[in-house]
Amino acid sequence: MIISTKFFDFLSNHFSEIVSGLALFVAVIAVVAPLVWDIKKTKDERLRQVYKDIYGDLLYEQFPQQCIKIDYVNNSYEAIDEVLDTIRILRKKTKYFNYYDKPFYDAFNKRLSDFEDYLIKVYDNRPDQNRIASEMEKRDKHIKELYDVIRDRI
Repeated sequence: MIISTKFFDFLSNHFSEIVSGLALFVAVIAVVAPLVWDIKKTKDERLRQVYKDIYGDLLYEQFPQQCIKIDYVNNSYEAIDEVLDTIRILRKKTKYFNYYDKPFYDAFNKRLSDFEDYLIKVYDNRPDQNRIASEMEKRDKHIKELYDVIRDRI
């Protein structure tokens, strides 16, 4: 009982100071929050533009179109060489991130290497007709993993 009376006495004696402090706190948050949000939004937009400038149409148009062309025809895979060349170009363009964003660089390079290894393995092995669909699903999985790394970053 003694604590509650002291507490209420304190509140009644300092009510205006408490309300003023809360009002000041809310005012500061109201001013700072939009500024922080705008800074983050601008940074994210610049980051998206950096990825677009570095990879351009290569990653967003050319690479997917080439990957779709990979097909097993006449006992051999077609278009793998084009995709391997594009992977090499992507690897060169990604070197920038080795200095700017090492975790992204490592993750993306690992996915590129995994996909490249997969394509070389597929190219060297001639599957029977029953495994072709399975190989195309694996191809799509590797491609999705590449894009997941980028999507998670931006």
